[in-house]
Order: sequence, then structure tokens, then C-alpha cells
Amino acid sequence: MDIIDNDFKGESAAEDNTENTKNVETAVSENDSDVVRSNEGKDVVQTEAATENEKKTGAEADGASEVSAEKQKISFGKAYGRFAVIFVSLFAFIIATGLAQIVVPNIIKEYDPQFIKPDWFESALSVATMYLVGLPVAAIILLFLTKEPEIAKKRISFGKWLKLFCIASAMMYAGSLLSNIINSALSFLPGTNVHNIVEEIMSGPIWASALSSVVLAPVLEELLFRKLIIDRIRGYGEKFAIFISALSFGLLHGNFEQFFYTFAIGLLFGYVYTKTGKLWYTISLHAAINFMFGVVNMLVANGTDGLREALLGVMNGEVAAEEFIGGISAYIVPILLALLNSLAVAAIVICGIIFFITGIRKGLTFKGSRFELEKGKLSVAAVWSNVGFWLFALYTILAFASSIFIV
Repeated sequence: MDIIDNDFKGESAAEDNTENTKNVETAVSENDSDVVRSNEGKDVVQTEAATENEKKTGAEADGASEVSAEKQKISFGKAYGRFAVIFVSLFAFIIATGLAQIVVPNIIKEYDPQFIKPDWFESALSVATMYLVGLPVAAIILLFLTKEPEIAKKRISFGKWLKLFCIASAMMYAGSLLSNIINSALSFLPGTNVHNIVEEIMSGPIWASALSSVVLAPVLEELLFRKLIIDRIRGYGEKFAIFISALSFGLLHGNFEQFFYTFAIGLLFGYVYTKTGKLWYTISLHAAINFMFGVVNMLVANGTDGLREALLGVMNGEVAAEEFIGGISAYIVPILLALLNSLAVAAIVICGIIFFITGIRKGLTFKGSRFELEKGKLSVAAVWSNVGFWLFALYTILAFASSIFIV
């Protein structure tokens, strides 16, 4: 994408300067050869012979490079096994987290039954078990797989980072909009109980929500889905590795409310990581997105809660209109902040759409697979026939269903 690739021109320019320096040195060398040629004919012959030998050596090296660039043939079973471990690690993440959520409250209840009664305990337990139990289990399993060679580290400017932030914001907004449409449609089905998962997650104390969404989630989720997973399947092609990483990232959230935007930004974060080799960029983007769409929205909503309740009271006839108008002055500041936040989000999303369209039109670049399956297709080995994938898929089906039908 032009948004990322153009920023590497600084490094390319440095390489060009190095090449220019070499050219100057070559020109000086050639001038020296002219002097020698004018004085000693024998040296000229020796110089030409040496040059010819260098050309031959270079040609042989190029030939060797072409041979080494050929795809390595691997068996269907080897590819199958690698992707089975990837998905089994995610399934183990789920199982370990679920067991911890059952065991930990029972242990706490034995020592301090009052500790588990606050409303925030359930969300805190969910976060703690995911990041302190489930994720380490998945990481340990993935560490048994060999990883691909390190991605060449490349820098992007702060301006490029802001463009990527705008694109991620647009993806977040579009994904949330699509989720709301689907949830609204599902709510008409008999027996459904569609509810806002994000609001429930952010229902705890503001400090706890900020710690979870702005610190723990960006660092640990990027480490798992971008670093550990992509580094171990990038050899099968960057495009395929990014897709598997993003799909796993979206499915693991286990609900329609979060799936579409997590899948979308997972694609973007995967692309950024494969192009820069720096996890810090995706962590900072992830943290900024969660802060803007999570913490800031939560603060704005808390500031206008009283106004919404008063307005509902007027609509239900519980609060007199005169009383509502008389007390509205207390909400002027929260209303202005909410308006500014909405305008800022709208501006960022519009810019993100423009940057995304511009980047797509200029093209995306991916490194292809360095492997070639002796038999079968990679998608079959990695997904459709893979027992690890279907174990993970079984969880996601149950999780998505429970988010709709279970109270």
C-alpha cells in the first residue's frame, strides 16, 4: 500500500547514495586505469582479464541465486501439521480461559465470598483469565513451531502512522455499523436476546476498562496474532498469513458485535507488521483505536447519562417538561464534548476512507509463498480439512450462537 511503501523511500535514498558513492569510486578507478593504460599496456590486459573474471563470477552468483529462489517443495502433511498446531493453540487458549473462569471464582469464594459480588468482578475475571492464563498457554504451544526469518525492520513516519490510524478508524466504524445492522436483523428472530457485548465489557470502572483495552489487549493480542502467528506461517505467503491471522483474531472474540471490525483491522495490522517488521506500530494503533472508540466514548456516555434519563422521563411522563428545560443547563458541557467527539470521529473516518481508497488504487504488495505443496492445495491443508481449524470453528459457532440466544 502506498501509505506504507512510500515511507521506505528514505531508506531507498540512502541505498541510492551508497550506490552513487560506488559509482564515483568506479569512475575514479576507471580514470586511474586510463592513466595506467596510457603508460603500461600489460597492465591494461591484466585489468581487462580481471574484469572479465568478475563478470563470470557475478553471472555464476546470479545463477546460484535463481536456484535458491525456487520454491521449496513440502508435503501436504507438513503444511497440515503446522496449521493444526496454530489452530489447536487458539482452541487451547479458549479451553484454558474457560477452565480458569470456573476454578478461580470457586477458590476466591472459599476465602472471601464478598470479593466476587461487585458488578465489575465478572469483567475483571474475564480479562485476567484471558491474558494471564489463556494467552500464555497458546504462546507456549506456538513456540514449539519454528518461525520464519526476521522481517526486515522498516520505519514509518508519524504522518504515515496517522494515516494508518485514520484507516483503522474507518474500518472500525464500518465494521461496527455492519455489526449493528446484523444484530438488528437477528433481534427479530424468535427466542433471540441480542445485546451489546462491548457495553458489557466496558461496564466496569473506567480505570479497569482503560487498563484492559488500552494496555493489556493491544500488547498481548498483537503479540499473539501478529508476532507469534504470522511469524510462523509467513513462509506460505504474506497474503495468506495475514488472512489467517485476521480471521483468527475476529473469530476469537466470539460475537457478531466485534467480529467484523476486528477482522478488518486485523487485516490492516497484519499488513503493517509484514511491511515494517515492528510490532510497536500495530500495538500503538491498536491502543489508539481502543482508546478513542472505547474509553473516550465511555467517558462521553457517562457524562450524558443523566440527560438521557431525564429525556426518557419526559417522554414517559415521569418528568415535567419545565423541570427538564430548567435542569438542562447542567449538561451543556457534556453535550458540547459529545458533539466535539462526534465531529472528530466523523472527520477521522472520512479521512480514513480517502486514504484507504487512495492506497488500494495504488496497489498492495505481498511476498509470495516460498513453499510448494507436492500434492493438494494450501487452503485445504490449512483450513477446510484441518482438524485444528474445525475445533476452533466449533467454539466460534457456539460462542456466536450464545451471544444471540443466551441471556
